[in-house]
Amino acid sequence: MEALFEKGQYEPPAEAAESVRTLVSRFDELEGLFPVELREKALPFFIDWLKDRVQFVQITAYADDDAYAIFETMNDRGLKLTPADMLKGYLLANIEDGKPRAKASDLWRRRLRVLNERDEDSGSDFLKTWLRSQYSTKIRERKKDARPEDWDRIGTEFHRWLRSDHERIGLRTASNFYDFVVRDFDFFSHQYERVLEASTGTLDSESPLRFIRYNADHRFTLQDQLLLAPLRTDEDQASIRRKFELVGRFVDILLAWRIWNFRATDYSTMQYAMFNVMRDIRALAVPELAKALHEYLAGVSETFDSNDDLYVHQQNRSQLHKMLARITDYITVASGGASNYAELANAGKIRYEVEHIWADHPERHSDEFDHDADFARQRNRIGDLLLLPKAFNASYNDDLYEKKLPHYFKQNLLAASLNPMSYQKNPGFSGFIKSSGLPFKPYEEFNAADIVDRGHLYRQIAKMVWDPDDLLSV
Repeated sequence: MEALFEKGQYEPPAEAAESVRTLVSRFDELEGLFPVELREKALPFFIDWLKDRVQFVQITAYADDDAYAIFETMNDRGLKLTPADMLKGYLLANIEDGKPRAKASDLWRRRLRVLNERDEDSGSDFLKTWLRSQYSTKIRERKKDARPEDWDRIGTEFHRWLRSDHERIGLRTASNFYDFVVRDFDFFSHQYERVLEASTGTLDSESPLRFIRYNADHRFTLQDQLLLAPLRTDEDQASIRRKFELVGRFVDILLAWRIWNFRATDYSTMQYAMFNVMRDIRALAVPELAKALHEYLAGVSETFDSNDDLYVHQQNRSQLHKMLARITDYITVASGGASNYAELANAGKIRYEVEHIWADHPERHSDEFDHDADFARQRNRIGDLLLLPKAFNASYNDDLYEKKLPHYFKQNLLAASLNPMSYQKNPGFSGFIKSSGLPFKPYEEFNAADIVDRGHLYRQIAKMVWDPDDLLSV
């Protein structure tokens, strides 16, 4: 400050803190911004005006906590600080000034910038997810007038929560604060970035991270804190990938079971149960993690076996679309074909729809149903559903089953399996049927009993796609 006052310039040394560099940069900007009409002869008059019009108030803080509280309370002018900004200010204030603080500040800024370039709120979402996954121990009880616990507070005011709980999570010395940013924040921000990429990037059907994408397609954001919970900063990449796969598979199975049993999978419904899972798997090694997740699923009462009457309705159509895509993809890959999940889930140019095998003509089935409502109920059951291109539906949707059957042969393998030609000169599919024992068969006609029969087939395939025992083989 003395150099700027006496000489009007200052070159910060390499080890200068970020605050010093910021002050010099702002001072340099003033020269270009200062109006020409206030320079030279007019300058003394401007100085007198400034002295009369501007008040400078000095506030002395006798502890870091006081300084942080004053900073947070009084900074209400201009661009409002975000909780992430205030958390950064608190953490950096407790790190040794000079190179350590400069390194931590630069790392913080770079990592959050990378995340925020993906989405405006990704940086803040990461901080909530990271802190919850590693440090929250309680969640608000599900009763009237229950007070918010650390899981809830991290979601709304993580900067204040960390300041009040810093000792409990091990932040006592400048070195602790430094490691918290340079080691922990850096590590978990990179892992969170991997989760975001797996959730929205190009799907690799062979990747152990593919289950993250499947869960993201169901818009299940609670998986993020589960994925970070078992990670440790000192483990290798192979262990991290295996943990991602285990947690991804676990969530994938749990969601499939809930959808099959008409259970909600939204955030508010699932948050309490997922908090408990997150807390219980925190920092577990791979074998213990696999065992814990498998045991949790073993205690779930509603599985594929608990409902033999799954049907489509307005609220679950999108969910069943994803499940049918997985079932179709499973038998395609197992029969030697290339994965087509992404295409079936509408990640490509062709739009697929959940389509009924039966056309919506109850009069064609009057020999089986006395009332139109009974026909509609049977028609909506899972065994009557396929995934077909929208263009196909527009062309053949209203036709009799016998007329649609030849065209099914040209579609995905689940649809083609209705046609007898799929069982001729198709060694891959025939081999899969033999090895799996699945009761595939063609249908020259398709009546009410066949829908039930086909539904049982779908359920058996689903039990192979979403098998809890797979957790023990990862």
